[in-house]
Amino acid sequence: MIAAETLAKRFPVHAIIGPDGTLCQVGPALARVCGDVVGQNFASCFELTRPTLATVDAHTLGQLGPVFCQVSCRANGLPVRAEFLPGEDGHVVMIGSPAVLDTAELRRYGLGLDDFAVTDPSVDFFMALTTQRATLDELHTVNARLREQRKELERNNVRLSFRNALHQLIESLQRSFIEAGAASQDWWRRALDDVMRLTGSEYGFVAAVESDEQGRYLRTFAINDVSWNEDTRNRYAAAQASGIVFRNTNTLFSRVLVEGQTVVANDVEPDPGAGERPPGHPPLTRFLGLACGRGDQLSAVVGLANRAEGYSAELVSDLEPAAIFIDACVVGVRNAARRKDAEAALSKVVEATADGIVTIDERGVILTVNGAVSTLFGYAPE
Repeated sequence: MIAAETLAKRFPVHAIIGPDGTLCQVGPALARVCGDVVGQNFASCFELTRPTLATVDAHTLGQLGPVFCQVSCRANGLPVRAEFLPGEDGHVVMIGSPAVLDTAELRRYGLGLDDFAVTDPSVDFFMALTTQRATLDELHTVNARLREQRKELERNNVRLSFRNALHQLIESLQRSFIEAGAASQDWWRRALDDVMRLTGSEYGFVAAVESDEQGRYLRTFAINDVSWNEDTRNRYAAAQASGIVFRNTNTLFSRVLVEGQTVVANDVEPDPGAGERPPGHPPLTRFLGLACGRGDQLSAVVGLANRAEGYSAELVSDLEPAAIFIDACVVGVRNAARRKDAEAALSKVVEATADGIVTIDERGVILTVNGAVSTLFGYAPE
């Protein structure tokens, strides 16, 4: 008979059955899975599922010859593919391997590749299966990474298209602003419509930040007609020329004034800063208050509402050139108005003085004279 140590090394799943059916020895893998069964009857610990025998004892098992049998451990159902070989003095030797073809199931029984017989082709199968699964796992990982990269590329392409469209919009508005020398009501309405179209917003406004003794407030350059009854329609029509004034501090866009920075609310209803809206006001689900300028230098606010996918941080970042452009336009218009007022005031002072004042260019050509010059020299101002 093979030495116990050699038998255990070559066949971790084995058992030696005595003439009376008692288990005299079991391999280390079988002992680990089925427990301490030495001294117990083979038939009480294992079930011979193939072939079917009327009587399972050492003599009958020893007569099976070189055929593969199917045995299962009664304790936990471990299937074993085995051969029963006659030994010395009426003993029978069972040698085999786990009849498991799934690595997860193998691990569930607490077994590994070392627990198969040295000559068992299942080891090669498991090695190939493990390699194949590792390759498949790697392919799945690569595919997942490629899908994510494709999505990221698509997102970047969308953002790039948006930025290009915004750049073209700003260039067009800038040209018309320079040509006209000012921003008309139609110009502001066009700017608002284009920004709304670009962002997919349902409605919005562009308003200047102004201040008086009561504090800062908004006066619209352009606003969508979102009137919902006769009174609001009349107010909207009447205020188009001079702009609609918003002084209510309990609104989302008033937060832009208070905080001096952009405000985003993608879930307006529960937002504590949203304030109450009048009955009949169009639904407001998402809001972006884009700050043009910062803090005390805030010059204007662009309010946009109800973009289907909400107003993301990426969108706010992409709209920054528009905010800078509108801020520059508002500041430019105000500076031009201040300069015009200053020139008018200076003209009044010059005209009222008793001294003759003449302005000439670099060629000595008279440009202007005040009333005193006409009086002193008899020349008409023209």
